[in-house]
Amino acid sequence: MAQSEIFVMFDALCAKTEVFNHVPGGSNVLFLDGHVVFIKYPGRAPVTAAIATPDGAFLDFCENL
Repeated sequence: MAQSEIFVMFDALCAKTEVFNHVPGGSNVLFLDGHVVFIKYPGRAPVTAAIATPDGAFLDFCENL
């Protein structure tokens, strides 16, 4: 796998789009080669519902809405 395909870090996700940091609902994703891409939710990994639901469960602001 190329370094440009491996994600390293991304903004906090929640399955509820109203609590996203970025309008229209998405996440900045940092890749191993250093580039950053905005991915709209739901989209390709790691900005998917399968990741947003468990990730959001650890965030107080997601649970309280």
